[in-house]
Amino acid sequence: MKIRTLRKLVATVCFIMGSANLSSEEIVTTKKDEPDAFYGLKIGGILSPSYNQRLQDGASGLSNPYPNHEPGFSTPWTLLTVTKEWKDTGVTAELWGELIRASQFTSDTPVDGGTKLNPFTMGIRRALIRKTWETNLGEYSLTFGMQELPHTYTQWKNYWRWRYVDKGPLESLGFAPAPADIGLGGNARWDNFSAQVVLSNGEGYRQIQGTDSFGFDMSSRVSYEPKLGDENRFGLHFFYRSSNFSGSSYNDCREGTSCLASDNNPKTNLIKDVRSLESDSYALETNFDRKKVLNFGLGYVFRKQKGGAIRDLSSQSLNPVSPGLDSTGNAAYAWLSLGWENFRVVGRMEGGTGQNGVLAANQAQINQVLPGAPASEYWNVKSYTVGPLVNSSGYSVHTSFRRGSIFFEWIVLDNVRVSLGYTESRNRDADGGREKSYIDQSGNERTKAEYMQQFQGQAVNQGIVAYGRLSKELTLWTTIEF
Repeated sequence: MKIRTLRKLVATVCFIMGSANLSSEEIVTTKKDEPDAFYGLKIGGILSPSYNQRLQDGASGLSNPYPNHEPGFSTPWTLLTVTKEWKDTGVTAELWGELIRASQFTSDTPVDGGTKLNPFTMGIRRALIRKTWETNLGEYSLTFGMQELPHTYTQWKNYWRWRYVDKGPLESLGFAPAPADIGLGGNARWDNFSAQVVLSNGEGYRQIQGTDSFGFDMSSRVSYEPKLGDENRFGLHFFYRSSNFSGSSYNDCREGTSCLASDNNPKTNLIKDVRSLESDSYALETNFDRKKVLNFGLGYVFRKQKGGAIRDLSSQSLNPVSPGLDSTGNAAYAWLSLGWENFRVVGRMEGGTGQNGVLAANQAQINQVLPGAPASEYWNVKSYTVGPLVNSSGYSVHTSFRRGSIFFEWIVLDNVRVSLGYTESRNRDADGGREKSYIDQSGNERTKAEYMQQFQGQAVNQGIVAYGRLSKELTLWTTIEF
């Protein structure tokens, strides 16, 4: 009896399962006509936890951190990438998310007077759609959306392959305000030559449009990369960027805007030539890479920041309050990597006009003679508000920097690397002397003006000592790519 009952139960279960298989729909987790899983999406990412330790100056107890890094534990290079490709049509869509510190673009953490406890947020690094045409005369593509700018090309081509350690030199030096921006771009490749041009907002992917102006930037690149076999690579690249080359209007530089601060004088109505928003930046870089053995890069950057005259619309005088001079700046950099099996030692040096490793144009100043004044008496243009321009002489006054780093890399796996490095940087002030810290007897930092009062016959601020300021850092970097 029991055996007969068991047989009926088994037959019933088999009938139900068979019926279910005949009538139920297949649960679709992939598409059969797509080459990849997850509906044809290619998902990847980069994680780069690191630890940075400032090495304090034993004399002054002060040290400035390099802007690329934060002291303590951080994740300077963390991405999540999603790519969808339609091969039959030549269309590609990309979406990249980047983990960034909220304090870099908003004041909402306790450090900035806010209440948000988590300093991290996700930003959009890439969000684009690309159409590619392959022809007998070359390969061409058109890209629309948030995209990498041309000056990051050598970084993504792995000439500078240590983005998890430090930004590529042109990105680090500030060739453009940001490595990515929203706009319209075009690429072309003809055998050993390639070119790229991008028309973008200019503020970068972390800034709100119209932060500085409503103009557009044009960035471009031309590269020559001959084939040198399977082991060797060589590249010669020229970059050009024209900031605010079109689209700016006079309202962008009225008094009270980011272009022209208010002089707090209700009797004036100042306006500045929008030409002051324009700049031209040029860069030349050459690279050589022999797989796992040698990697070398050398580059030079030049920037011309255009000046703009400031006029008072409420004044009947045709003479400008400030004529506005063009200014120039430059920087140079080099790196060298030597490898043996899974280990590398990498050295990098850079220097130029600017501060803390960021390129800036020399601040040109002009001296003017007021009517009736002795020929030897000059007044700075910032205080010059009356009388016609009689004579002028321009000279360069600028800050400069020097930065060097060395690090040792262990390639654990092809997509897992660890590095230990040392970085040292020093700034020079507008007078060409070393940037200094001024410390009193209590160990508190004071100003240069307070320091100088000691030598002006005033019995105040005694015991303040000047120290050359030097930034020294020791950092452990890791990266995992998947």
